Amino acid sequence: MIYFVFLLPPMTYNTAYAIALPWDGGSDYFWATQYLGYYTVLLTPFVCVLSLPEFREKCKALFLFRPRRTIIPLVTITNNRNDAQAWTLRAAPRQFNS
Repeated sequence: MIYFVFLLPPMTYNTAYAIALPWDGGSDYFWATQYLGYYTVLLTPFVCVLSLPEFREKCKALFLFRPRRTIIPLVTITNNRNDAQAWTLRAAPRQFNS
């Protein structure tokens, strides 16, 4: 696909000039597309590397690094002193950063 994006316009103009299109018709665009054609060679290795799924996952893990989130369960404490007095406390346990 990268070849079509960068090299199709110069090939089209070369074909048109070979069929006898005058050089004044689109010559500025022709030289710009000739210049952009060099980017095909430069971008091809990057496109090939990014098409590998395992390498793409490694790059995502490297550049989008976020620490894993831990799930902390709630601790439920129930105190029944008498039948009339009952209360429940729900709190997350403390975490100590080391």
